[in-house]
Amino acid sequence: MKQIFLLIISLFFTLSCYAKKISIDVPSASMNKNLPIHVITPDSYDTDTNKLYPCVYLLHGYGGSRNTWLYVKKDLQEISSKYNFVFVMPDVAKSWYIDSPINKNSKYETYVTKELVEYIDKNFRVIKDRTGRGIAGISMGGHGAISLAFKHPETYGACASTSGALNIVDLVHTKFLNDVIAKGDVEEFKKHSALYLADKVEAGKLKIHIDCGSEDFLFKENKAIHKKLLQRKIPHNYFVFPGAHKVPYWRNSINYIMIFFDQYFKEKK
Repeated sequence: MKQIFLLIISLFFTLSCYAKKISIDVPSASMNKNLPIHVITPDSYDTDTNKLYPCVYLLHGYGGSRNTWLYVKKDLQEISSKYNFVFVMPDVAKSWYIDSPINKNSKYETYVTKELVEYIDKNFRVIKDRTGRGIAGISMGGHGAISLAFKHPETYGACASTSGALNIVDLVHTKFLNDVIAKGDVEEFKKHSALYLADKVEAGKLKIHIDCGSEDFLFKENKAIHKKLLQRKIPHNYFVFPGAHKVPYWRNSINYIMIFFDQYFKEKK
């Protein structure tokens, strides 16, 4: 009987030490609704109760959801424990992480950069300033990560994009942002495009990582922002790996993004 009891206690302790995925709804005052997110905490989170953890916000692409990163990187919980990161995965539909000038019910820049950050800072043991906060994204999420960090360097210390849509001005005459920005409004598109926001980034203010596949249809705009950052002498990582705009590429590229954030957070300790 004693052996069974000890086995149960041991099993409970072992299970409690695994990384956890927590699914919750976060209130948005700006949009008057609750929005679903996933949070992953590392295996030490429940045992090392005095520790504050770096937090990385992981943004999905067009047509994706809060489940995207979990699908693309199936070992995301193990990665959380390996690096001792808290991961936050919001769900923003097809909003492009923009406060829409034509739809008052679409305020996703405010939600991601202010409301969500405030909620996570209040409810989780994370480092509550920019030095402990990163943001990364895939495709549309890459646009979100880079553009939001460029707009809000007071909120994020590091940003990363893989296969990012980094010049949304190229989409000005397409249907992809019709519900967010008026079709054909070039000046409004420029206000939210990472390529144009790069004109205002301060050297040394942000740690920046950009990568794209050599066969990706977004390769040209990734190369363009790299060139602009070089011209402006803005330090950044830029990688081109073989591959296209597909999951196998991201499963590899995300490994380099995690190394990038790990190096950044260690520098800030």
